[in-house]
Formats: sequence, structure tokens, C-alpha cells
Amino acid sequence: TNLQAIAELLQARNIPFVVSLIPEYRDPLGVVHQGFPTQLALSNNPALLQLLQNIATYGGQIIQHGWTHQYASLPNPIGATASDYEFYRVVAVNGTNLMLGPVLEDSSRWAGTRVQTGKTILEQYGLTPIAWLTPHYYASACDYGVFPMLFPLALDRGTYFSLNSSGALKDLEHIAPFTINRDVYGQKRLPETVGYISPAYGLLPSNLVARAEANLVVRDGWAGCYY
Repeated sequence: TNLQAIAELLQARNIPFVVSLIPEYRDPLGVVHQGFPTQLALSNNPALLQLLQNIATYGGQIIQHGWTHQYASLPNPIGATASDYEFYRVVAVNGTNLMLGPVLEDSSRWAGTRVQTGKTILEQYGLTPIAWLTPHYYASACDYGVFPMLFPLALDRGTYFSLNSSGALKDLEHIAPFTINRDVYGQKRLPETVGYISPAYGLLPSNLVARAEANLVVRDGWAGCYY
């Protein structure tokens, strides 16, 4: 119901939009479902599935947001789809996420299999994703090299890596105000430039509008947010 209301609102204002879709939901530890391990497919919500299949009538498109947006049957850092990272190992320490590094089985084949599995699920439901969105914008350099092989377009901020003087792995999220036709991974990227609304963190609509206006000083600036 909420998604349809948003789609109708954006359609009425002629605002192009995409729906970031996670193909499969998993809560293997039951952290969200009162201790009961839970796995959900799109077919478990026929009304949502039908709306997604008709999203183009509202001017919307589908982008793929990982496969399960979580990793294995362990907290990463919580243990459930959407909250967790999928392509990177993360633990929560005193309320802060600590990035440990790539998962043990990380490889081009491993990452490609996850992406393709999610893509196949969506296609089986008649949904064709037009772009890729890395869960939490975080994956290893190896994984980022695979994504453009399966999707010619990504709608996210890329993360880039280097070694510091001590040999430790460092990362930097690339916040660009315009389209990147080809980054170091070979990916065309429509960057998310404006952020999202979260009153708890002091992120209000006025903040997003101010950021969008700031991007006007750049030729071909891009105003992309998410909700």
C-alpha cells in the first residue's frame, strides 16, 4: 500500500524513480521474527508482486539490490536481510560497525553466482532489473569487478580500496555529483548524491533539498536520493 501511494505521488509529479528490490528475504537466526528462522519469497506477497510487475505504468523501473542483502547464518552485523551486509564481513562493536574485510569465500565466481542467482529469481517473476545496487554500497574490489559484467549500469556510490603505509586495507566511498561513464571497475554509475530522510539522524527533507541545490553548481549534476 505504501509503495503504491509513493508510486502514484511520483507519477503525478513526473518524477522518474526506481524500486530497489531484494530478490529474497532471509532471517536465518530469527532476530526479526521472535526467534523463528524465516525465509520469504516475492510469491509470499502477491499484492506486492503484482504492483512490482506493473511498476512501469507509474513511470518506475526495477533495480536489483543484492540477492539476500545478508550473509550466511550469522550476524553481519545483525543477521537479517536489509540490515546486514552481503559482500563484506562486518561486526557491531559498541554500536559501531567494524569492517573486517572480504568474506572468506570471496572470489569473482562467488560474487557472480550471488548476483546471477538474484537476477534469475527476479526474471522468473517477470521482473527485469535495469541496474545494480550494491548492498550498503560495500563489497570487495574483486566483487566490484564482477558487477559490471552482469549489469552495464549501477545506481550507487562505489567503494574504492588501497593500502596505507602500514599495509592495512583502507577504503573510500566515492561521492560524485554527476554520472560516471566508466569507473576503475569498468562500471557506469549513476551516483546517489543527496542521501535519505532519517529524522532520528537529523536528516530532514530540507537537508536533501539543500544538497540537491548545491549540485546545481556542477554541470550535468545529478540529484539522486532514496527513501
